[in-house]
Amino acid sequence: MHQLRVRKGSSREIRVLFDTREKHWNQNPYIDILIGSISPGARALGFSWSRALVGRYDLVHVHWPEYLLKMRNGPMTIVARALFILWITRLFLCRTSVIQTRHNVVPHVAVSPIDRWLLKQLGSFVKYEIRLNDLEVPTIGRRLVKVIPHGDYAPVLKEHNFTGRELARTEPLRLLCFGIIRPYKNFHQVIKAVSQIEDGSCHLTVVGRCMDTEYGKTLSDLALGSGWIDLQLRRVEESELIARINEAQFVVVPYADLYNSGVVLMALSVGRPVILRENAASKQLKAEFGATWIRTYKGDLTSASLRDVLTAPLPPTGSAPNFDQRRWKDIGESHFRVYHAAL
Repeated sequence: MHQLRVRKGSSREIRVLFDTREKHWNQNPYIDILIGSISPGARALGFSWSRALVGRYDLVHVHWPEYLLKMRNGPMTIVARALFILWITRLFLCRTSVIQTRHNVVPHVAVSPIDRWLLKQLGSFVKYEIRLNDLEVPTIGRRLVKVIPHGDYAPVLKEHNFTGRELARTEPLRLLCFGIIRPYKNFHQVIKAVSQIEDGSCHLTVVGRCMDTEYGKTLSDLALGSGWIDLQLRRVEESELIARINEAQFVVVPYADLYNSGVVLMALSVGRPVILRENAASKQLKAEFGATWIRTYKGDLTSASLRDVLTAPLPPTGSAPNFDQRRWKDIGESHFRVYHAAL
């Protein structure tokens, strides 16, 4: 990993163009907290095509650039691609450095061949790649890599005046799956596993906006007739989501290809153990937070493997996950060092 040094004697505020619009910052707590953590040394600018093409900024920091090309209809897609070409032309002419945070190994939305090519051109300007963990993933080009972990959600909880509910084993056990619902997240496995535990010892709530109509129907069909599965395919506000996590005893995150997940850290921030499929990322989380907070199973989730992880004792009363390695003050300072080095 690349060692960063900050030049002494420079006090000018660094203007950083993010690839998310300012009005959307509060829809993603990670972005919202990160932007608050990088000041006062750097100033984040919300994305707009006018700002990208003719605005004044020193650096670009992208997180999910594929969404800049994802439009609802053909004509708008053509316009977005034309603007994207103009933007990368400006980046080339002005020799503007780009930093990219790698949230996933590959994008979770479908990317057409032409958009893949455009994103590759943008990627050629990426000087530093920020990774959220130190797992081995393919390196793109000659990018310099800096690991800066994902922080906790304590600032969000503080904003909502969160008061934690004591974690205790109840009958039935209350399980929760939440987040944007997509097929790769394997929510269907959790629904099927809980529906096959016929003694009613588990109650599952699944809540989140479903991005795939067919997948939503599949989940509804699986949950049909079960008295212990509550399926709510809708977007919920932060306050309701925090309350639902607080009501649960376990959060289940059954992704097969887990690399990084804000869902896991949100659940841990509220003080709820998380059930994960065993892979390199979940093993790393288990080593960091401990086996009482991170419980893993092998292969696809079944009723038997779910029972196994649920029988282990709950974390001791009054205990909480240790987020010392993920303090936002350190995260903000690390980002500022990357920005400074990229200049």
